[in-house]
Amino acid sequence: MKKIVNSVIWLFVTIGMILCVLLYYSWHIRQRVHITATMARKSSNTDTELLAALQKNELYTEYSFWFILFAVCVAIVFLCVEGRYISLRFAQLRDRSNRLYKSSQSYKRLAQQAGPIMYTSTPEGYFSFVSSRVEEITGYTAEEVTDQHYSMFLDTRTFNRLENFYSEQMRGHQDYSSIQFEIITKSGERKWVEQLVSVVRDDFGHVTEFQCIVKDLYSSGGSDYNVDYIRERLEAVIDFTPSLMFIKDMSGRYLLVNKRFSEVLQTPREAIIGRIDEDLDFPWVERYAHMDSHVISAGTPIDQDDAFEFEGQTLFFNMTKFPLRNSYGEMIGICGIAHDVTDKKNSYREMARAKHLAEEARRAQEIFLANMSHEIRTPMNGILGMTGLLLQDPRLHGNQQEFITAIQTSAANLLVIINEILDFSKIKAGKLNLEEKPFYLGEEIENALYTLKHQAQEKDLVFITTLDEHLPEIIIGDKVRLIQVLVNLVENAIKFTGPGGSVNVHLYPASIGKEKIRLAIDVADTGIGIAPEKQLHIFESFTQSHGDDNRTFGGTGLGLAICRELAEMQQGSISVESKPGEGSRFHVEIPFNYDNTLATEMEKTPVFPKNSKPLLGKSILIVEDNLINQKVAYHALSNAGARVAIVDNGRTAVELVLMQSYDCILMDIQMPGMDGHEATQLMRKNGVTDVIIAMTASALKGEKERCLESGMNDYISKPFEADELFTKILKATGSPTLQEIPKTQVKHMSSYNIDFQYLRSKIGLEDHEINDLLVDMQADFPEKLEMLQQSVQSEDWQNAFIMAHQLKSCFSLLQHTEAVRLSLSIEMDTQSRENLSSVPHRVGKLVSMYQEILPALQTATS
Repeated sequence: MKKIVNSVIWLFVTIGMILCVLLYYSWHIRQRVHITATMARKSSNTDTELLAALQKNELYTEYSFWFILFAVCVAIVFLCVEGRYISLRFAQLRDRSNRLYKSSQSYKRLAQQAGPIMYTSTPEGYFSFVSSRVEEITGYTAEEVTDQHYSMFLDTRTFNRLENFYSEQMRGHQDYSSIQFEIITKSGERKWVEQLVSVVRDDFGHVTEFQCIVKDLYSSGGSDYNVDYIRERLEAVIDFTPSLMFIKDMSGRYLLVNKRFSEVLQTPREAIIGRIDEDLDFPWVERYAHMDSHVISAGTPIDQDDAFEFEGQTLFFNMTKFPLRNSYGEMIGICGIAHDVTDKKNSYREMARAKHLAEEARRAQEIFLANMSHEIRTPMNGILGMTGLLLQDPRLHGNQQEFITAIQTSAANLLVIINEILDFSKIKAGKLNLEEKPFYLGEEIENALYTLKHQAQEKDLVFITTLDEHLPEIIIGDKVRLIQVLVNLVENAIKFTGPGGSVNVHLYPASIGKEKIRLAIDVADTGIGIAPEKQLHIFESFTQSHGDDNRTFGGTGLGLAICRELAEMQQGSISVESKPGEGSRFHVEIPFNYDNTLATEMEKTPVFPKNSKPLLGKSILIVEDNLINQKVAYHALSNAGARVAIVDNGRTAVELVLMQSYDCILMDIQMPGMDGHEATQLMRKNGVTDVIIAMTASALKGEKERCLESGMNDYISKPFEADELFTKILKATGSPTLQEIPKTQVKHMSSYNIDFQYLRSKIGLEDHEINDLLVDMQADFPEKLEMLQQSVQSEDWQNAFIMAHQLKSCFSLLQHTEAVRLSLSIEMDTQSRENLSSVPHRVGKLVSMYQEILPALQTATS
């Protein structure tokens, strides 16, 4: 400041001296011109022209002198004014300098007391001022650092990075910057710091100084996990991630584009960074412009699927764009991330392809199940049918009957196993349909458990059945599947319970509403029980609770698995509680609808008396390609009184029916050449109105519906039950069923023939002994029946049990299976005090059965 003042003073002195010299020189010239002119006027010989010129010069000089004098005066006034202005400015500068000095001193005092290092440096990087804090961080004192170059704290790599960074800052005219880097302290320790730099410029924009603040971040201690390491790794993650990534500011300018973005879109990053979409001429730009508009206007993310061709293959991406916000929630940019979903897309395609193959496999399985059902059940139908016909032959002796009975029992057991496997396969294939039909709950349960009670009695088990009085009489659902679950559980209970044990079946409502009931079934036994670790697996397919169960007890291990599947199909559940050696309790709950307003009379399949002729006079055509099935159906229908004709293919059946009429045609479905559907359609097309009933072992889903659509009247599965077949034929042909036949006719049809062969071969009686036995029966039967009726009337159930037991033995000697079954049911229910309300009705039926066989007894003893 002092130098500037001195310079200004010397400038003013110099100007004043110059003005004085100029004034003096002007005055001196004026004097000389004036003297010369005066002398010329005094001289007489002076030329007139010369005198005029001298006068003119004198006048010019006079004017010049006064002009210079005026200019000097003006200049002096100007210098005085300017001097005053400069004096004021100097005063202001002096005052500002003083304030700046005080501010600098305050800054330095503040810098000395502040936590971070504060320093200033020259544009070349030499420290001009450093706060004392530098010693705590670097180990150097402020005096040691002042006037030193900042590279003293850096390794070569970091120095080059910072030099490039600050060079770019100066070239870009950025006044503020922040960067993190590693320094080397006096002791050789490395520390990470963050440096904030403010650039000071002069009036001409030249950098005069750097003002810096350095904050200590942390010491690395030799660890690679520092900020630079993290930053580099983060940049590597962004660059080498398989996703496309970019960041834009609010003006749409690209700030970041990762390597994958550049590769897939085949666009150099240098051509994108710093530009907006309008500056870019690439095909992918317009495809995503609407996404940016949505994010900016709505402030919410948006995504879009797209595909790109890259290195000869199609890549699929899911692009998501979302707003970037600062800590105040203000939107500061847009980020876009496109995830590579090629593998997922390919997986979906593979899943779709696998699903298609699975559907084809499922259809193939359905056809396979149908074929298996047909191929297995067809010979089983033959075995059961033929053994049934053989057992009706009175010429068989004891051993022959025993062998045939064993064959029939084994075949029936094998059929149960086959049905279990096929049912389980159908369940797993989703091909098992449930029916919604009303049925009498109590009657169906009684019929289902009848033979099982007999099995339990033969095994010396106590069998107790309890039906809660609050159960509705009629419920609506699939009775077949309900009975299948119940029978499976009861059979298992009997199978795994030793002699002297008990089986208890209890049915009750777990919950009941106005039209809905959740039926609960408890089946408890005192058998071998199930270990806790096995209880989790017994409902799995092909699983049994004990390793030797298959050898000891038999079975497929599918029964409980089918029970669980059937219960769950009906929105029900099944569970078990068991202790080894103490027994098991299975609990099932299945929801049903019920309606007490339904008609009490529901369709039932009647049981035709043995040796009756329900089809007497009927003409029936059997269309069947299997020889065994032909014989079974022929003998069953012939024994029922029908006239039977047989053909082995559909085409022959059509030709025969077109020539003559039949009361009923039993049509097999699967036949070589023309199958049953095609044959039926051809018959209907040619005006044939004969009754056609499908008789097939097919298990194909919807087979019954297809049969009806083909023009058939009804459907029955093989192996068939004779009573069910006879009922369907009578119903379809409009003939009265057993329930509709007058009683006199029933009595004739029910005439009973006593099986003397059984008494001879099985019992070993001679003819005279048989005669004496029959005479005793004629006296004994009425007495026992009367005592049974009296015991029931007086509710003396113990005596009723004894009478029913004795009557069962008598009827079994006569091989009257229906009477034996009825006597057994009365015996077991009176013993367990169950179903007592229906006992009087059953006793009445038992009396009727005796009246039917009485003529045969009288004839045999006459």
